[in-house]
Amino acid sequence: MRVLLPEDVQRNLRINNIITATEVVYKFGDLFVAENTITGEKRNVQNIPLHIVEGSSDRSLLKG
Repeated sequence: MRVLLPEDVQRNLRINNIITATEVVYKFGDLFVAENTITGEKRNVQNIPLHIVEGSSDRSLLKG
C-alpha cells in the first residue's frame, strides 16, 4: 500500500532539493518513492533525513 507523505514534508523535501517541484513522495512498504506528476517516472529516494519525516505536523491526538 502506498501512502503519500504529508504536504509539509513534501515542501521540506523540495526546499532541501531532495525532490523536484514536479515530484511527490510516497511510502511504499519500507521504501520512499518519488514520482514525477507530469511524466509518471518513479525513482527510489534514499537520502531523506528522518527529522524531516518525523517532524511532520500531520499528527493526530489519540483520545482515550
